[in-house]
Amino acid sequence: MPQVVLLVEDDSDLRRLYKRVFETAGFDTLEAGNGAQAIDALKKERPDAVLLDIAMPEVSGTVVIDHIRGKLKWADMPIIVITAYPYFLESAAAAGATHTLLKPVEMDQVVQIIREAIRK
Repeated sequence: MPQVVLLVEDDSDLRRLYKRVFETAGFDTLEAGNGAQAIDALKKERPDAVLLDIAMPEVSGTVVIDHIRGKLKWADMPIIVITAYPYFLESAAAAGATHTLLKPVEMDQVVQIIREAIRK
């Protein structure tokens, strides 16, 4: 059974790229275009990992992390944050992100990090 990654990215072009890469790597992918959609998706399904943009409209990535770690109490959920803004890396880690990466990223690196995080 394939592992499931929730992909939360407000840039639709990047979301399509990530989805293609993840599915080629053997993951099933759920998609959300903002934090509110991510929280709705998390109410329906527990993915194996979350790839999360931190700076998004409506609901930020830190609120999504708070929802996962606090309300859902999923302390073991791997949350990989990707951001274009270096000043968000520390706040994402403080909020409970498992890994933080600065865009642009190598897609092979992201896939490897997700695989390693799920195995732990």
